Amino acid sequence: MKLGIIGLPQSGKSTIFAALTGARGDENKGGKRDNRIASVKVYDERIDFLSSIYNPKKTTYTSVEYLLPSDTGSGSESMIWNQARICDALIHVVKNFPDFSGAEPQSEADYKQLEDEMVLNDLIVVEKRIERIESDLKRGKKPNENYYNIL
Repeated sequence: MKLGIIGLPQSGKSTIFAALTGARGDENKGGKRDNRIASVKVYDERIDFLSSIYNPKKTTYTSVEYLLPSDTGSGSESMIWNQARICDALIHVVKNFPDFSGAEPQSEADYKQLEDEMVLNDLIVVEKRIERIESDLKRGKKPNENYYNIL
């Protein structure tokens, strides 16, 4: 399973990533940062129990992969959404602590802002797909009927 960690800047995404993955001290503050990916094995006593009953040659535990998309600034929001799109689920981190100046957080407004960005990004993806289907129709290519039923 691949989980993407998303949120507004300074909301605590890196802290959550470090807490979930055990990553420490590898953050590059202030500079360009690449995607951070970590895989964590999930040990389960039920698997151990089944393994003791059936005695398989190999016991494989499931793993969860966490993705913290790079946040390079300079209008790279679409890049962040493209990275998050490949994830099975998203972890939405909302700031709920005062910043260094002592200003109280606006958690509900921050949540709604990111949700609006997600809806807008989904709308852009759908519009591009409709344009692609219509251009295929003009070229004489027959699209899948299910696309128009969904759209």
